[in-house]
Amino acid sequence: MSDDKLSEAFQAVAANASDDEIITALVRTRLTGPDRKTLDWVRGLLSGEHLATRRSDILRRITERYGRGGAFRGNLKSAIAEAQDRVAAAAPEARRLWLADSVAVSGTRAELIDLAGHEQVARVYANPVYRVPEVLQTPLEDSPETVDGSTWGVARIGAPEVWGGLGRGGGVLVGHLDTGVDDTHPALAGKVTAFQEFDALGSPVVSAPHDSDAHGTHTAGTIAGRTVRGMNIGVAPDARLASALVLPGGSGSFAQIVAGLQWVIDQGAHVVSMSLSAPGHSAIWNLPMFNTVMSGVVVVASIGDNGQGISGGPGNDLM
Repeated sequence: MSDDKLSEAFQAVAANASDDEIITALVRTRLTGPDRKTLDWVRGLLSGEHLATRRSDILRRITERYGRGGAFRGNLKSAIAEAQDRVAAAAPEARRLWLADSVAVSGTRAELIDLAGHEQVARVYANPVYRVPEVLQTPLEDSPETVDGSTWGVARIGAPEVWGGLGRGGGVLVGHLDTGVDDTHPALAGKVTAFQEFDALGSPVVSAPHDSDAHGTHTAGTIAGRTVRGMNIGVAPDARLASALVLPGGSGSFAQIVAGLQWVIDQGAHVVSMSLSAPGHSAIWNLPMFNTVMSGVVVVASIGDNGQGISGGPGNDLM
């Protein structure tokens, strides 16, 4: 029965949707061929909460079969391509998410339930939403002062102290997943080498660089803002940015974020910044984070921005 393939979260979304409303979902495909045993084994481990106990085993098995870096990306994409292509062809609209081993699909409730009956569909999940942390505005007189020509945060982590020996980020491309970026800001002019917006399904949206909320420009400045009026703003002021707008207005879907993550990897990002979260622990990020690291990209994600003793994914789901 196709109903057995529908997760509880997806069923809740579908139950609240009208007959003609377009909704999005994530589809995990049923694998075939020689990769089925290996990838099914990895899926099982990465869907659990006790990932660290088998980390070395996962790394060894995956590296032996798929390699690392660019080789890993190419081999993994090839391994799941056939099943994903067949499901995508049967869906009303679809985007392939190789990082998450899923296909993001959209359609009416009836269309997606019907798609669940496809022989290559293993499970249908909801497409959860993530948000940027709330930015608390404080009066200027209550804000920390600059320290030795640097903003408080840059000085606090000791960034200027390592610039002489380790450099200022020259030659480094940082993938920036956020609300967008104002590339005309004096601290960021000329820093954004690539920009792409994505919708809730993970499809590209044609748009010029812009920030749909101030948060993206803020984080871009923290990453790579140049010195302005004698003040050091960015941790890596010589780095460049590939900015993906995946949180329009401050929130975006899992498929939206993963699509942006795939895009920055394809742009050649060495590091990716994800200042976003959803409360609590979830295993949903284990697989895309693992695949990103295996692709040779360092992930930096926020955790604890919503208050003391509070954490959220993907920051608390990183390997």
